[in-house]
Amino acid sequence: MNWFSKIFKPKKEFDTTQRAARAAESILGNETLTSDLDDEAASLLIEWGLAWSERVAHSTSHLDDESARESMYSQLKAIRKLMRLINRWGANLEAWDDPQKEKTFAKILELRTVIDGEGFPQPTQEKTPYLPELHFENPTQLVKQLRLLLSFEGHYSSSKIE
Repeated sequence: MNWFSKIFKPKKEFDTTQRAARAAESILGNETLTSDLDDEAASLLIEWGLAWSERVAHSTSHLDDESARESMYSQLKAIRKLMRLINRWGANLEAWDDPQKEKTFAKILELRTVIDGEGFPQPTQEKTPYLPELHFENPTQLVKQLRLLLSFEGHYSSSKIE
């Protein structure tokens, strides 16, 4: 062992597979996240939520289990809240007026900040003001447009979780 490795010990990396599985279960086991959407929109929203939860879990590789649980709690809660908001918006596409859409979109952006924390890209300022003005034909279009605007096209990659 040289002097350098005695002074600068590499950070321990923890396995995040189980964390990602538990995070996925918190989404897959909660039917209220997509209960008002058609199958296509619900599938897209679940895939998006799973990708975000997996990303959050893997970002805790430097933390022990207890610290990771504490770190992930608010982010996973924000993911579920964001999904419920999109679910509600999709169910009320025709009923909501522009101020309600703007309020909901502002809340989505707040939750995005909680989910992302530091180090993840934020949606660009020039893209975000236009969403509440758009008319969506169906909930699927809403989910796709939100994914595009929020600039996270993550795909859920763990195939072992059912």
